[in-house]
Amino acid sequence: MRSNVSPILLVVLLMAIVSCGLFSESENDPLIDEDLLDVVWKLDSLQTPAGKDIPSPCFPTALQFTTEMDIRMDGPCSRFEGTYEIGKSQTLGIGPLDSTQVAYRCFEVEQDFEAVLANALEHMEQYEVQTDRLTLTNSLGDYVMDFSVEVHDTALWNILWRLDTLQTPTELIVIIPEEESYTGGRHVTIVFQDNERDEWWAIGPHTKWRVAGSGFCDLYYGAHDLRAASSMRIGCLDRTAQTGGCRFQDAHEAYFAALESIDAYDRGEHRLVLYDHDQQYRLSYSLQIVDEELIDVLRQRWQLDSLRTTEVTIVPAPDTSNSIELGLDLIAPIRGSCGVYRGLFSNLEKGTLEIDMITATISWSCSARQEAEDAMLLEAVKTIQYYAISDSRLTLSDSNQDYVFYFHRR
Repeated sequence: MRSNVSPILLVVLLMAIVSCGLFSESENDPLIDEDLLDVVWKLDSLQTPAGKDIPSPCFPTALQFTTEMDIRMDGPCSRFEGTYEIGKSQTLGIGPLDSTQVAYRCFEVEQDFEAVLANALEHMEQYEVQTDRLTLTNSLGDYVMDFSVEVHDTALWNILWRLDTLQTPTELIVIIPEEESYTGGRHVTIVFQDNERDEWWAIGPHTKWRVAGSGFCDLYYGAHDLRAASSMRIGCLDRTAQTGGCRFQDAHEAYFAALESIDAYDRGEHRLVLYDHDQQYRLSYSLQIVDEELIDVLRQRWQLDSLRTTEVTIVPAPDTSNSIELGLDLIAPIRGSCGVYRGLFSNLEKGTLEIDMITATISWSCSARQEAEDAMLLEAVKTIQYYAISDSRLTLSDSNQDYVFYFHRR
């Protein structure tokens, strides 16, 4: 039987069916906002009915969205994972979050902070993206989370910066390392590090973005956080107190007050300035020229063969593992017979090597003889000025050859 349907009507019907199918499929597909993807959002502030909280660099919180509609939040201790969906007019729905503790230890204050974070995130119903900033809110506006894009400044990391001037609200301190004023001949330094923590120098389970250096009186360790628009914060500072007091204590306290107040930085090829937007504090550093070949050598662990002094030669017992190496943040882990000590490599120019501010971090019981050897070892380390490398051997010495260390590569 012959069909009475015209070819034109058939074409119209086919187009309607195809377009209907396409429309139906697009309705079922989740909406995706490219502005949310391919970035790490770092938490700037958190508003809850209990008040507003600005997390310190000690409590880093990162948020990521994927095209598979998964959401992940990394807190100080745990990883939270779930799903999300977005609708028209930038509405947002976040499903129940599962958490997994990823840190090897977690303190109660961090657990409490993460509980507030997860609860706030599940309340979010609206989002807004403005360039490098993200804001999440609920319909009542009593839950608000502000984020900014995480920044990686590779030219800043793993470089030794030496303090030149410190501006405080009341004075300007000019550092002249060769003179006794303020530093007693030592350098005040800072090192930023992006590497994962190692077992000796971890200041907390959350610390990936680290900062370390030597102050006017002691070494310090902490965390730093980089954001867009040259934003930086430093916090969670842990100081290693020196024995015998410090005659530069006032400058020392001013330095730490400045570090904890800064919120921005400006980096040139050989200069670094840290400052707060109120211009109350300003720290100016210069780049220390470092022998890169020496850095590569010191990254390995060197086992002590002997220490020769003007009076005696010390040969470690076979069952000890006295060693020295260069930490990722230019900290020197020194292992003796009675403990682990740390100092800061403050001078790593061609042919020279100095280690400042030696302090104990881990100690264990040992004999009186071993204690005496460790004391002599640390006293000798403080005199080091020069190094020599030959094949798999490293020699460290002072200018008069009164103390000479002989190491072999482990």
